[in-house]
Amino acid sequence: MVLLLCLVIVPSISAETLESPHFVIIYQPSDSSLARAIAGSIERARETLTEELGVGHENLLKIKFVSFLPSTCKARYLPDRTTMEVLTKEAMTRSFGGECPPFRFVEGILWHEYIHFLQHRAMKRFIKDQNALWFIEGTAEYLGRLRFVKPYSPEVVWKEGQAILSRGRLPTLEDLNRYHSTNQYPLGTYFFSADAVAFLTDKCGIDSLGQITKCRGNGKELPECLYQSLGIDLKTFEREWHDNLEKRYRCYIRNS
Repeated sequence: MVLLLCLVIVPSISAETLESPHFVIIYQPSDSSLARAIAGSIERARETLTEELGVGHENLLKIKFVSFLPSTCKARYLPDRTTMEVLTKEAMTRSFGGECPPFRFVEGILWHEYIHFLQHRAMKRFIKDQNALWFIEGTAEYLGRLRFVKPYSPEVVWKEGQAILSRGRLPTLEDLNRYHSTNQYPLGTYFFSADAVAFLTDKCGIDSLGQITKCRGNGKELPECLYQSLGIDLKTFEREWHDNLEKRYRCYIRNS
């Protein structure tokens, strides 16, 4: 019992805190350099992403280093605690088979999760809407992660997604919602969700993401929010997005 208490209490006692203007980072001394790098990066994220999504915040968001996260998570945002958790450098290295990923990768996953924090502020409880996961995750992936980590390779996406793309069938937005819920095809699901959001912004501008996000926070369903921003219904948007995908990735689709 004494040993168990030591294991629980000692880490909390030795934890250090780094406070930036809008964030509080809780970390172990061994992660001090990573904590400082994250503090600078996440403040830059606030400057960029609050403007792009049209959602601000002045309160201190907590970022906590942890030695374990479920499944294949490297970081996550917990809406009920208003906290972001990220793996320690040691745990991150272990999850990558003994090789520490570049900081660019860590930045990408943190900015992705920070988008979820901003979405939560605007969407409130609707951030958990199972019928809007392609938009929620696609926005976080498009705005937060893809600018730091090199884009997905279509070859890799199509290899993993052969079941999704069987007989040349592209995934529907409803498919993507289901795959996000089950984590069945993570690489392909995030790729297509981010691509759908990228198509949306190319069509209507970056401001549309903030408009739709706030519309969801007012309790309106995603199809209605899309119609207000795009002037077309969800099925029409999906068809136009599929047409765009087929033009860009025709050879991969045909060979799937």
